[in-house]
Amino acid sequence: MKRVWPVLGALLLFVACDNTSPDDAGPANDAGPGGGLDAGPAVDAGPGTGDAGPGPGDAGPGTGDAGPGGPDGGPGMCGSGAPMPTPFDCATEDPPLTFGAPITAPDSTWTWVDFPGSRCMDGSATGIGVNLSSTSNRVMIFLEGGGACFDSLSCLGVANPNGFDGADFATITGTALSRGIFDRTDTNNPIRDWNMIYVPYCTGDVHAGTNAAGPSGRQHVGYLNMQEYLARIVPTFPSATQVLLTGRSAGGLGALMNHEQTQRAFDCVRVDAFSDSGGPLPDMFLRPCLQATVREVWGLNAAIPSGCVECGCQSDGGGLINVYPYLARRFPMSRVGFLSTTGDSTMRGFYGYGYSAGCNFPGTMPAADYEAGLNGVRAATNGITNFHTFYLGGTSHTFTGSPLGGTMSGGTTLGAWLDEMVNDAATWSDVGP
Repeated sequence: MKRVWPVLGALLLFVACDNTSPDDAGPANDAGPGGGLDAGPAVDAGPGTGDAGPGPGDAGPGTGDAGPGGPDGGPGMCGSGAPMPTPFDCATEDPPLTFGAPITAPDSTWTWVDFPGSRCMDGSATGIGVNLSSTSNRVMIFLEGGGACFDSLSCLGVANPNGFDGADFATITGTALSRGIFDRTDTNNPIRDWNMIYVPYCTGDVHAGTNAAGPSGRQHVGYLNMQEYLARIVPTFPSATQVLLTGRSAGGLGALMNHEQTQRAFDCVRVDAFSDSGGPLPDMFLRPCLQATVREVWGLNAAIPSGCVECGCQSDGGGLINVYPYLARRFPMSRVGFLSTTGDSTMRGFYGYGYSAGCNFPGTMPAADYEAGLNGVRAATNGITNFHTFYLGGTSHTFTGSPLGGTMSGGTTLGAWLDEMVNDAATWSDVGP
């Protein structure tokens, strides 16, 4: 339906230093808090045990009620098969939010906007950064990465455990927010003239938590924060024609988990989703016991689209792999993309929890398993034309902080692939091994 703005109203992943990463063209992309921020200590001191306790299940590949997984590590189904989601219809589905006042800020200048109703995991308020473009009706919302906090040791390495405010934002505007996908001078960057929204990471829950009473008093409310932000972002762009929801590492998974609520908030405006190095794998690789742990600690189930039955019907906690085909089928007018190296050492460190005997300590996930998991993503989305992957060899992690023309796979640069994605090129397809 047509959007009507009320004048008043309420409004997994680790990022580690990787010397082999293409993001090292400048200061290390993943070195600071939030994966790509240059200030503060490196995140991801390493996974560990702690207050979350071991997830249910064991270290073996869980299938729960689903029966055997699909071909090549693809997702299993619950009962007789996964139901097809109802395609989104903006004429009949109302936006789920009460909208507030639009954001005002100078053109082409990074500006911090406080959101008093938002919360970091320490309970402090945070906000977002905006860089507006009066020449464009397209909007990028970027979710920062910076680790996953689900037990006492993993939380030691997560980004910004003591909050993120305007002073923290000021330290990155000339560094992380001028490179890669934020670089307005790079002709290889198809987003260079868009309106840009930067969402920092301080909730430790891949921007997908709904648990305000987490372990040790932590507030894992990244998904609820997004509702606060969208309530003002959407009315800021009443003439928007397209939105790209993206992020790296934890923020990449956050983009997938927030795609549905962002599309519904923008109503009839198309919202694409792109994950840089952060996304679920089939249950035999992202073990259900680990999925069950983060579901409980972060309150993740409340953020999972209710229509994605197969994302959560397994009794062992598995099924998150099914979010890919669900989003692509639920929003056929949108495009969904996923980028990863075939042996991403950072992601393997996180998935390694599921390889330990009790699912509560980092184990070893072989690179071959991770690559097989990526092939499982392709198997799960086989034949879906509005979902594609960009894979490249190596063990590096995240690429949106480097020049988009400098990352190449199969003769295609990341910048060219993103350009095809957002501009509806018929040539957009899977790239790489």
